[in-house]
Amino acid sequence: MLKKLTEEQIEKILTSAITEFGEQGYGRAKISSIAQAAGISAGVIYKYYEDKAALFGACLEHCLDYLDRVYSEVDRNAGDMEDSMEQLVELAIIASREHPEYFRLYHQITLTQDPEEAEILASRIEGSSSKIYTEALEEARRSGVVKEDLDPGYFALFFDDVLMMISFSLCSGYYRERMRLYLGHEPSDAELKEQVLRFIKGAFGMAR
Repeated sequence: MLKKLTEEQIEKILTSAITEFGEQGYGRAKISSIAQAAGISAGVIYKYYEDKAALFGACLEHCLDYLDRVYSEVDRNAGDMEDSMEQLVELAIIASREHPEYFRLYHQITLTQDPEEAEILASRIEGSSSKIYTEALEEARRSGVVKEDLDPGYFALFFDDVLMMISFSLCSGYYRERMRLYLGHEPSDAELKEQVLRFIKGAFGMAR
């Protein structure tokens, strides 16, 4: 009979798997390496997760649940577009610092070449945020908060691209060096937040 794992042990498995998938990619990731890092046998993992794909799916859901909890904090001030944007930028920085391995996994996911798989993953990961951003920008355009000729769909995409690059720049060695190349230094979190908000507000035509 399979001994039930504790929540702490399951968390350890998922954390180890997220790190392995993020660093090695799905194809090169090994269950044996994940098991060793988690301090359990590979057999135990296979008893809880049918195969590597099932474990990968559990890792993805774990990361998305975390991000849903983090970004739900913005809802309390959703009525103020500028405040919401500021919070989203700040939360992107905080989340990237707290769990860089989650965003390394996300980066690996974006490299998938299978069209059907890409469509499923993009819909699951980006579906909610794309709708929220687009609707918020449409409302801001109608109320005169942002430029009247702004296209909500394009600008929602560009805004999410900025958040994505913040995360990649803080969790990836390559993107961190890329940031240093452009800026001549590695900015503090406060400086990064300030400059990103200046860029976004300028693009959106906000007065402040």
